[in-house]
Amino acid sequence: MIIIIASEPQEVINKIISILKETKVESITCNAKTVQTSRDNNDEIRETVISLLKEGRTPSEVASITQVPIERVRAYKAHLTLGRY
Repeated sequence: MIIIIASEPQEVINKIISILKETKVESITCNAKTVQTSRDNNDEIRETVISLLKEGRTPSEVASITQVPIERVRAYKAHLTLGRY
C-alpha cells in the first residue's frame, strides 16, 4: 500500500502515480487526493501514520511514504507502544 499525503499540486501527484504505474506490480489501485497539512488534517495524518505502524512498517518507511517528519512518526509510535492509540 502506498499513501501519498502532500501539499503539492495535483499534477505532481499525478506524475508520481504515473511513475508508480510503470513499476512491475501486478495491480495498482489509485485514489489520488492532495491533502493540505493543517490543524484540520492532523487527525487524518495521525490515523494514516498509526495505521501504517500497526501494519508493521518501520518509522522510516512510514515517514518516507507519508512525508511526515521522522521525529513525528517516532512520537506517534511511542504513544502507540504506550497504548494510547
